[in-house]
Amino acid sequence: MKKAAFSCLVFSLWLSLGVAGVRAQDVGWMQQGVRAWYFGAAGSQNAEEAYLFSAVSGANVQVTKHSGVNYWASVGPVETSNHSFLDKGPCWIHPDVLQTLQSGDTWKGQVIATVLRETHTYESFLQQFSFDYLLLPIKTLFDLQAQRELVKIVYYIDQFSTGIAYFDVETGLLLLYETSSGYVTIFFLLSEINYDFATHQAFAEDGGPHTGFKSSITKTTNAGQYLMMQSMVETRYGNTVQMWVSASAGGTSAYLPPNEKLLFFRQRAGLATQAYDRHSEVPTRKLE
Repeated sequence: MKKAAFSCLVFSLWLSLGVAGVRAQDVGWMQQGVRAWYFGAAGSQNAEEAYLFSAVSGANVQVTKHSGVNYWASVGPVETSNHSFLDKGPCWIHPDVLQTLQSGDTWKGQVIATVLRETHTYESFLQQFSFDYLLLPIKTLFDLQAQRELVKIVYYIDQFSTGIAYFDVETGLLLLYETSSGYVTIFFLLSEINYDFATHQAFAEDGGPHTGFKSSITKTTNAGQYLMMQSMVETRYGNTVQMWVSASAGGTSAYLPPNEKLLFFRQRAGLATQAYDRHSEVPTRKLE
């Protein structure tokens, strides 16, 4: 009897550990005050979306959506919707639901045609797409876990347009989605979130600028020469801000730096800046 009881205890522990291992979850990001930002494009226009968990009561959540194009120069109407965070929402599918998701289910009112469960590294995930970057929160998730389980869904919109979306299995968070009608392609990448996946804690948003912000500085001389520097903050995560910088000049043969990807991050001594090549994660130089 003692041996049988011990065997049952070991089996129960094995089951609980096995389930925990398979279904490791971090859904703490789905709390009031957390906002997930997405940066992308709608045809030839840059586009932005943001989903705020504006109210949470038990498993019921109210989501407020803001959207815009051309760096928020033109904004769409604010949309508010209610969901159960235990099910599906505009920027998530709960990890438990992802485990059993199948063809014929729906997401955002669209019927899912195909469900694929894949394991990716950052590099293999990046190779799935035509664009040459994944933004900071996505990169951070892979920094925490070199291989991550993702769920890819393929869906049809009005039997004409097609769409794909990728969800992180552990968090249920939407990483990116893309739709195509044959004429216009729309895509969005997760670009900001005020939740730290390493410490499992939310933090207050700052005053911005946020996803899609663009600045332009032009210097001119009396001789008609000019130098223009353009920067666009595409992403941030915690105290780290990432932007792309390009330069153009006229009436001068001055050397122009190549397009660069810059990371700004806070240190105890102040604000440090590190520059990266536009197409690589390898540091090229340190700016003091």
